[in-house]
Amino acid sequence: MRHRRSGHVINISSIAGIVGYSFSSIYCASKFAMTGWSEALSSELEPFGIKVTVVHPGRFCTNFLDSSSMHNGDLKIPDYEQVSSESSSALEAANHQQAGDPKKFGAAIRQIVASAKPPIRFGAGTDATTTILGKADSLRETTEAWRELSASTDIKYQVSVVSH
Repeated sequence: MRHRRSGHVINISSIAGIVGYSFSSIYCASKFAMTGWSEALSSELEPFGIKVTVVHPGRFCTNFLDSSSMHNGDLKIPDYEQVSSESSSALEAANHQQAGDPKKFGAAIRQIVASAKPPIRFGAGTDATTTILGKADSLRETTEAWRELSASTDIKYQVSVVSH
């Protein structure tokens, strides 16, 4: 791709690369890593005409929630048993009820690749869009609420406070 000065890398993350979900911490960590790597890779490859898009699919109607794909650990911790059982039951009930259509997902990816200005991040599905926008709102709200304390950690800010 560098030789041709063109190309497009598509990395598949998840909405779990946007928000952390209980009892999925290792999965979320890997998806957050994919998201960060893709964002950094995008700026590294841009000078070579290579685009990068990290895709954050929501729930798609696949076998992803089947026992053939998803496995829960064998270790049972009494403090988590009830909520873990409820979480597993909810995922089982959602299996094959997901809103996302895999064929439409593929068509969307082809459209992104054909785009002259593709996004660095793409949320696939209405649940992904809702999740991403909710995360953006939460980040803004938290950052604004803690802005003054954050600024107080700057050397210049601390000097001006002490000099009064």
